[in-house]
Amino acid sequence: MLRVDIHEAKTHLYRYVDDVERGEIVVICRHNKPVAELRLITVEPPVVRKAGLLIFPIPTSAVKRLLATCPPANTRTEVKSKRGTCVSRVEELEGQIRTLSSNELQELRAWLDDYHADSWDREIHADALAGKFDALAAQALQEFAEGRSTKL
Repeated sequence: MLRVDIHEAKTHLYRYVDDVERGEIVVICRHNKPVAELRLITVEPPVVRKAGLLIFPIPTSAVKRLLATCPPANTRTEVKSKRGTCVSRVEELEGQIRTLSSNELQELRAWLDDYHADSWDREIHADALAGKFDALAAQALQEFAEGRSTKL
């Protein structure tokens, strides 16, 4: 553990950051009293999804069971319940979702997140193929050529 005065830390901060990256802990003092600590933090790398691949993950067993009980999408939006009354497909799914265990609900939530992201990717891809971004791209290129852009 290194102890340094605040002025020394300010003057040579880059050196102390290097020390921290090597596993050292730097204690910053004011008038010889510790006031702050410089230490390495660990950051989990973000989960990177591949955009626009149009590949869906295989649904988990809970999702498969739910989807197996749903009528095909091209049928009427109402189905008969066990009591013979008509309920919407969404109401039927809501009832089934309420019976899921915590693990099954977690699996369903993850699948729905992935499905939603993939759906969004497909929509962006279709818009790009349809030329919906061409005018914006041309405008951006023109502004870049005119020097009206900044580095990110």
